Amino acid sequence: MQVSVENTSAIARRMTIEVPGNIIQSEVAKRLKDAVSHAKMNGFRPGKVSKATEKRYRDAVLQDIMLEKFEEAVKEQKLELAGQPTALEPEEFMQGKPFKFVIDFDVMPAEIELVDHSDIEIVRPVHELVDADVEEMITALRKQASTYKEVDRAAKDEDQIIIDFVGKLDGEPFEGGTANGHALVLGSKQMIPGFEEALVGVKKGEERTFNVTFPADYNAENLAGKEVEFTVKVSKVEEIELAPLDEALFKRYGMAEGDAEKFTAEVRKNMARELRQAIKSKIKNQVFSALLKKYDVELPRVWIDGEASALRDQSINQMNAQYNMKLNPQDFPFDRFKEKAKNRILLGMVIRQIIEKNEIKVDEERVNAMIEDIASVYDDSQAVIEQLKEDKQGLEGVRSAVLEEQVVDLLLGQIKVTDETMVYQDAVRPNEKMHLDV
Repeated sequence: MQVSVENTSAIARRMTIEVPGNIIQSEVAKRLKDAVSHAKMNGFRPGKVSKATEKRYRDAVLQDIMLEKFEEAVKEQKLELAGQPTALEPEEFMQGKPFKFVIDFDVMPAEIELVDHSDIEIVRPVHELVDADVEEMITALRKQASTYKEVDRAAKDEDQIIIDFVGKLDGEPFEGGTANGHALVLGSKQMIPGFEEALVGVKKGEERTFNVTFPADYNAENLAGKEVEFTVKVSKVEEIELAPLDEALFKRYGMAEGDAEKFTAEVRKNMARELRQAIKSKIKNQVFSALLKKYDVELPRVWIDGEASALRDQSINQMNAQYNMKLNPQDFPFDRFKEKAKNRILLGMVIRQIIEKNEIKVDEERVNAMIEDIASVYDDSQAVIEQLKEDKQGLEGVRSAVLEEQVVDLLLGQIKVTDETMVYQDAVRPNEKMHLDV
């Protein structure tokens, strides 16, 4: 057997193997002899086989020999495979001639060598929860449960108006530009820019005509970037009536019994938890995003494909469950998950190396604290705590999350951190600059 190995990248290999033809013919003859001596084949005399049957056995032998000789060559060359081969290219078998085949595969990447992280810079959001934050949140909750009552005055922001409208492009009504009895809250940005602003100050029975321009990236190509004319007639102006702080409101938000004081305390507790988690998440995402930029490692294709496949399945299952859909893998382009897969794999490798080098052990007190924090949103929190501790898979997930936090804490002592005071909404709102999709 002759073997040659070509390095096509840092981890990609192309192996060419040549097997003497007599080895294959000998194995084919052996299998055929065994088969005809133990089985009766319709249409053939005992001890005789057709060319088609011989070819079928030879193809099976070729498959077995390719696998066997590849495994032998890998051991001989002392290669550490990263997974199954990515491609197999056998040449056509010719009687009496050597059989050659080519296999593409990836070997394990070299162990990551940690680099200096001291030049990493991140922003740490800072906010101290105050009464005004809680009052603003309670007002928002009351708005969600609010009703509207008709008023006899000019409309202003946050009022709801009931309108009929017709939109025209070049003097002709366009598809989707007409509606009757449409409820529009001014300032909600439900309509294209300029539409709601043009209706501030309208009164019941009033009709207004005005021009607005569709955004250049509007999804309807015939309207993108075009100026159109709208004629709007107002049939009603309504103002919001906040829901009262009563039992109905409390039950709406999951509090079975209690008064306004208890409701306020519950809102504050949930806001504090959301704030804590949001800040922690933004810090972690910034740190991990910066880590990824520090390392450039070629990853095995089979690893990426396997992770991308798992991510796609997870996404499909979530959407099917959440929206009662019946999506299939072919509905999602496989390549859209590859970048995220690469990030997850590389980040995992870097984190593992940091953990090993610094001999970080999971802090069991933090594990218990995280479990209690997760359970705190449930009525019977103690039952949830016990359930989480008995669920091996769930408990392992919590332990992994705590270990990640410990890595972040370690790195925060090595990098530059700038505190930035934010209002509550900005502190908890997802920020693209602080987000890493892993």
